[in-house]
Amino acid sequence: MDPVSAVNGVDPTALRCFNFVTLAPQVAPWALMVIAPRWRVTRAIVEPWIVPLVCAMAHATVDGVGFASPGALEEAAKFARVFDPTIGPDLWLSATTGPFEAFNEMLENPNFVAEEWTHVLTWDLFVGRFVYLDALARGVPNLRACLLFINFTGPPGLLLYAWSCVTSGKGLPPIPSDSETAKLIFVDRPTASANATSRLREAFVDGRGRAEAVIRACAPDVRFDDISAPSSIAGRDAVYAELARRDIDDEKSGASVVVERVADGEKMAGMTFHRTNEAGERGLRGTIAVEVDENGMISRITRATEPILKPGGATAKLLKSVAKAPEGVQPKSRVDRAPSGAADIVKYLWLEVQGCDDFKEVALSNFSRDILYEDVNFELPFVGRQQVDEFLDEFDIPGLTFHPLVISDGDEACVFTWEVDLNAGETATKVRGVSFYALGADGKVSYIRDIPGSASSPVLGSFAAKMNPALRTFAPTPTEAELVQRAKAR
Repeated sequence: MDPVSAVNGVDPTALRCFNFVTLAPQVAPWALMVIAPRWRVTRAIVEPWIVPLVCAMAHATVDGVGFASPGALEEAAKFARVFDPTIGPDLWLSATTGPFEAFNEMLENPNFVAEEWTHVLTWDLFVGRFVYLDALARGVPNLRACLLFINFTGPPGLLLYAWSCVTSGKGLPPIPSDSETAKLIFVDRPTASANATSRLREAFVDGRGRAEAVIRACAPDVRFDDISAPSSIAGRDAVYAELARRDIDDEKSGASVVVERVADGEKMAGMTFHRTNEAGERGLRGTIAVEVDENGMISRITRATEPILKPGGATAKLLKSVAKAPEGVQPKSRVDRAPSGAADIVKYLWLEVQGCDDFKEVALSNFSRDILYEDVNFELPFVGRQQVDEFLDEFDIPGLTFHPLVISDGDEACVFTWEVDLNAGETATKVRGVSFYALGADGKVSYIRDIPGSASSPVLGSFAAKMNPALRTFAPTPTEAELVQRAKAR
């Protein structure tokens, strides 16, 4: 080695590679994997092979420098002594010092230290990447702790991850390579005979809304639309990351989702649900609607949950103060008919009858006598036609128009998305929401759940989720039967 070009006996090129592999990956990807594992930028950096390959190239460069250095053959001879073939299996667990002494002698060579260090860090990074992708794909807990141990101590971190896999019930990672493991859940399933109902049941009923079950039923360009969120999540990778994060939170809190009612459909289907804990208490209520594309894969998931703070009648007062009554608009005329089936009733009421003078009377005539109407802005539901009549009067607001967006085609139950136009101008924000209508034995609407997105309070909802992560409410919600009894007694 040229003493002029060496730094402390280390070739400058090897030293640069040593410093790069030691420091650069600590920022990206190690710090990102630990601090923001589900951030899309983190995944975009970690998922490709680019970072491990760059580190491997740096290590290969150090190897090249070492082999080109004077005395390389002597160092190779020492390396051969480390793997001494004369030491048989009977001595592998003995205190024979030959291999250790040979390796210790090699550590006296600075270039070998640079080679071994970049070797170890590159493999640690490769294992960390595998664990990161597998944990996100299968919802394995303790990801941050495992990554920290892998980064700092190597094999003990891998043991910790294996322990987390087994004790969480996920099992050890599958045999395929990390690339196949990470992408396993994203392989499209056969779409024969798949409609919205089968996808809903596969993903949210039988699959219990778990990330793996949901994402298997999704198209690559699926969108997840939580109406309380400022924007939707687009793409299968991003949707999976969000659902996997929720799965981990639910596993820690012992939460699960109870399906209440299901609305079938070819292109759109939905269900009502509530959260529960290990004690069986009832928590946050919500509605989910799924739409499928021409291939029978889920193209959109719309999720709506009740607000923590119930504004009640204040909602109508607010809407009345904002809505602008139209001028010179005559009541709409329609053709009288008897709608049949849940979807047909929804279309009849909101596409044909809305805007007519007798909308409320026609709506009530299509409601069962003992209808249960849940507008989640209110603490209690409305039970029976009389209470619903009073509720409809309260929300008979000039200038307010209810626009259905997508309506499922179920006969016994129907789910649909909508937005409310307050006639406040093109730039005004429109209230979005999801509704669920179910028919009773009389063929009329016996159950309704309306969830408007504007009623949700993300800050208050997040606080409730931290205080009670299983139920995501500050206190358990009364059962449906209890709410009905209270509503009848008011």
